[in-house]
Amino acid sequence: HSMRFGKNNRGSFQIDYALQIWDNLKLNAQLFHGYGESLIDFNHKQTTIGIGLSLTQWR
Repeated sequence: HSMRFGKNNRGSFQIDYALQIWDNLKLNAQLFHGYGESLIDFNHKQTTIGIGLSLTQWR
């Protein structure tokens, strides 16, 4: 982030959240807003939402 406010600011914001559903299963959510979530999108402003499941402590 350039820490300069104005028209040419190319910053981003991301927040992640995980919730334990069962002993070995988590629900994950992610929100991203801004520039450069990947190298392909470095010059495009976008907002994305992601949802997923994670297996934890699998034996």
